[in-house]
Amino acid sequence: MSIVATATDEFSASKMPPKKAPKKPAPPADPIDSITEDLDQLKVVGVSYSFDQKVPFVVKKYCKNDEDVMELEYMCLPMEQECFKFSLSEDGLNASITVATPEVFGEEKRMKKQMGDKYKQNDPRAVAHKNVVQEIRENGKMVNGKHWGAPQTVRLSVKCEGPPMKVWSYLPLGSYVDIAGKNGRPDERHRQFVLVISVFYKVAKKRIKKEKTGTTKVFASLSMDSDDSDVDANDDDLDFDDVSM
Repeated sequence: MSIVATATDEFSASKMPPKKAPKKPAPPADPIDSITEDLDQLKVVGVSYSFDQKVPFVVKKYCKNDEDVMELEYMCLPMEQECFKFSLSEDGLNASITVATPEVFGEEKRMKKQMGDKYKQNDPRAVAHKNVVQEIRENGKMVNGKHWGAPQTVRLSVKCEGPPMKVWSYLPLGSYVDIAGKNGRPDERHRQFVLVISVFYKVAKKRIKKEKTGTTKVFASLSMDSDDSDVDANDDDLDFDDVSM
């Protein structure tokens, strides 16, 4: 019995699959990745304000009037046209938009307007806003009543050329804002709009057109006996009366 039992145990052991070694985690493709993965949830704020605006955009390429066109659409707040700048890189592959922030956003009068009667000079919220305003005035550069942030760049699929053509479309959102009337005046309702800017660039590479075969003209044989003179008797280019002999 002991011999049979031993043989059975050895047979069972030989049929058991070998144990797999535990898998080691794959090393990061880049040493920087191992650092950035741990810092994904960490946010560091260096300044108390920013004027860099990122706006939604759509890029479309199509052919119009036998020319390839690249159209970029940006959705922005309805501001003056002077609040937007557009540029195209020298290689024609990067289109940029820069959106300005009106001066009022970084000044004390905005907070006074928002808080209304609750605004007090020693109010913590008012003091904090004044501190940020001082920081903006020290470090920010304002141009014509506007603060300009960093440009937002879109990579284009083909080389384009400027200058661009722009179309400004103000679209209703379907919502309204009620403003209470003062001194017995009726309330006012204002409809809200959003601005969509369409920027058109021409594609630098022109479409290849079929080569034309040319035009063939057939003339009848010229008569050698013609009495027609090769000199135009009515030529006004020469006035013999003015020629001194």
